[in-house]
This record gives sequence, C-alpha cells and structure tokens, in this order.
Amino acid sequence: MEKLEKLSRKRSSIRDAITKLSSELDNFIETEAKEIDYFGELLEQLNAKDSSLNSLNSKIEASISDPNEYDKEINESEEFSESIVKSRIKIKKQIKLLEEKTVTSMQSTVSFSNTPTIKLPEIPLPKFSGRYEEWINFKLQFNNLITSNSQLSQEQKLHYLNSSLTGPAKDLQSIDDTFDSLFKALTDRFENKRLLVELHINEILEAGKLTTESAKDLRNLTDNIKKSIHGL
Repeated sequence: MEKLEKLSRKRSSIRDAITKLSSELDNFIETEAKEIDYFGELLEQLNAKDSSLNSLNSKIEASISDPNEYDKEINESEEFSESIVKSRIKIKKQIKLLEEKTVTSMQSTVSFSNTPTIKLPEIPLPKFSGRYEEWINFKLQFNNLITSNSQLSQEQKLHYLNSSLTGPAKDLQSIDDTFDSLFKALTDRFENKRLLVELHINEILEAGKLTTESAKDLRNLTDNIKKSIHGL
C-alpha cells in the first residue's frame, strides 16, 4: 500500500507538470511572438513526461488488486492521456502554421542562389513514390536540397519530406514522426541493396536485342545498359 501511495504521489507531480505545460502552451498560442523552436522544445518536454507517466501508470495498475479500483484507474489514465494527445495536436498544428508562413513557395519548391546578384530558377522538390529503384536518386537529391541545408529547422525538413512522398511511400508517415525517424524508416524500407542489384541486373538482361543495326538503336541500347550498370 505504501508503495502504491508513493507511485501515486510521483504520478501526481508529473501530471501537474504536464498540466502546467498545457497551460503554458495555450498562453503562448495567444501571443504574436511565436517561434517554431519553442514549440519543438515544448513537444519534446511533453513527450518525455508522457513517457514517464505511462511507466508509472503501468506500475500503479499492476499494484491494484480490486477490480473496481482498477477500472477507475484505467478510465482516469485514459482521460488524462486524451488531454495530452490534444496538447500534442495543438503543438503540431502551430508548427505547421509557422512553417507555412516561412515557406515562400506554395508549390513546395526551394530556391538557391550562388550569388546575391544571380537569381537561379526554382528547384522543385524530388518526389518518391515508393519504387525501390528510385530511392537512391531521391535520397541523393533530397539530401543535397534539404537535409544539408543548415538554415532549415528539423520541423521544416520534416514538412518538405512529407511533401515529397507520394503513393505507397506515404504509408510510412505517422503523426509522431520526426524528420530523422521518418527518413530512417524510409531508408530501412527502401534501401534494399540486394533487391536493387537484382532489379538493375534484370534491366540489363531485359534490355533486348537489336532489331535493326541502326546507330540510334545501338545508342539507346548502350545508354540503357550504362544506366543500369551505373545503378549497381
């Protein structure tokens, strides 16, 4: 019993801290001086406290033997968890709104210029639909345009990455994604080197025979084989 009371007091302290964070969030949303970094830090704090809270909930539930008390505990925990989810959604909504204000192109493009006096054409974000053979090229282009850009925050990079995904590749997205976690999930899924080698070898084998001895057909065949070999 003493152990249960100690766990309950500790949990109450964490719940109070989470409630304080939620109030701080609501107050900050009302101000005009909003910053993405602040919301990102707030989200990290909320996630950390939520993790600690879940651990305590499990210990408390394991210590309760009375069925009625157990049901009451479960309902109370779920109700508080819902409030945490609402706060998390608020934070992510604010981050998205701030990102949209800082992104100057409505078509998800990024402009780069080597010198202040030269305006280069806008470079569209690369797209990835989930085809294994397209992953390496997409990864290289995205890293050059977005990942290596030190002026972009992690939240902005995540926004661009989400905008780049289409088709089956979008299935890996989730509400709890960070830029690093989503990029790692994509790499783990699609950077299958053995499969890529097999795909390129099949492309070489299926390049076909020349139906005519024209220079154009020979050049096309050579280009296709070189492309597949380069992919290896």
